[in-house]
Amino acid sequence: MKKRIMCLVIVLTIMASSISAYGDTGMNGVQDALKGLGKLMVSFVSYAAERFKDVKESDWFAEYVGKLNSLMIIDGMPDGTFNPKGTVTRAQFVKMLVQAMGYKKVDSISFDDIKPLEHGRAHWASVYVETALRNGVISLDELGGKFFPEAPITRKDMFMMMYKALQLQPSAGENPFFDTESNGVFTKLFEEYLARGVLDGEKRLFRPGSHSTRAEAAVVIARMLEYKADPSGFVAKMEKQERISMPLDMYERLMSDPKNLDGRTMEQANEDLYEYTEKSVYLKYYNYTPEQLVEHVVKLARDYIAADWNIDYRTVEKTYPNKVKDIIPAAHYRQDVPRIIKYYIDNKVIQETTFYTNTDLVYGDQGLFYVRGTVIFRYLPPTSQNALSRLKERDNGKLLALGQWYSEDIELRVAGTAEPNNPNLKLTVGRVNILNQPLSVER
Repeated sequence: MKKRIMCLVIVLTIMASSISAYGDTGMNGVQDALKGLGKLMVSFVSYAAERFKDVKESDWFAEYVGKLNSLMIIDGMPDGTFNPKGTVTRAQFVKMLVQAMGYKKVDSISFDDIKPLEHGRAHWASVYVETALRNGVISLDELGGKFFPEAPITRKDMFMMMYKALQLQPSAGENPFFDTESNGVFTKLFEEYLARGVLDGEKRLFRPGSHSTRAEAAVVIARMLEYKADPSGFVAKMEKQERISMPLDMYERLMSDPKNLDGRTMEQANEDLYEYTEKSVYLKYYNYTPEQLVEHVVKLARDYIAADWNIDYRTVEKTYPNKVKDIIPAAHYRQDVPRIIKYYIDNKVIQETTFYTNTDLVYGDQGLFYVRGTVIFRYLPPTSQNALSRLKERDNGKLLALGQWYSEDIELRVAGTAEPNNPNLKLTVGRVNILNQPLSVER
């Protein structure tokens, strides 16, 4: 309890100092506070983990949940949980949005299904729904005079409400989404990095009819506030996150880890890499520019993790040798692959993994390249306990559990190897170093 109170005190202290610095105690002050607080994620993540029993510091939504809860925009369940995977109703989302926007409340009722029945009370969210109506966030005739407050909110409705609250204007650009109407609304949301959808092959999908979880709704509201406070700053931040192809907090953690850098920062080590690469014998061998060579090194690392960390014991004997043949040293291939395959089959290993890295996370030293990254992985039944026993969780020392996703920072060593009958060097992945123990995460 003391720890939880201390986290809240830290958050509120930072908020108060941010607001007073701008001389504004109204909604603009809160937005300015958020603008400054976006750079001080430190308190929100730990606060969310202390406040809710089912939120961990490693959860992708923890920062947003902590931020909105400290601003009293969202709350948890009576049992002390946040229920991040729970669905969100239309009434619940409207309440969050109205609270976040700081609208002056309007105590009236316009929708038929919000009005009280005979001798009854109005719907609990009547004030929030009416306030949203009066501020142009929703429309009375949109659904025939009814609001359907207890229906799960769809992604389309959630983002339309945000679009209207931010008073955005339609874009004349091309609609990036395969499954939304071309009315300029979703194009604008895409251009402002407020909605990005998911890629399915060559198609970008928005999935407008899908329902959102409480965690997803919290992220939408937090990003809406951040955008309102500083649109250009928000877009610049999201552009960077998209460029680095990984969550920003993950990227910053890997960039700030001092391990193996000989007193340099990762940024300095990466800058030194290109000077080092210009003298590399691999440029001539591959006929690459330094930038192309670094991209090749990153591709080798990704291909290795795709092959060696995504395993199905039922097919590994047929698929594994071909996948690793060109990305590990030939001597390792001859000596180790049969043993590795036997281990996977004997322990019935099924492992799924996603690997996050980019060219910023590469450095070189004495003829070697090192690629940092984060793996998000899990083991599935019937993987044996023997296979799980090699690693323990970082936060509690427990053995890994089947079905649970884990995050682990790693560093791959990429080096040149030569065959006895071939004097040419070829870059291969020789070793994987673990930078920290696994941490359980939600996905």
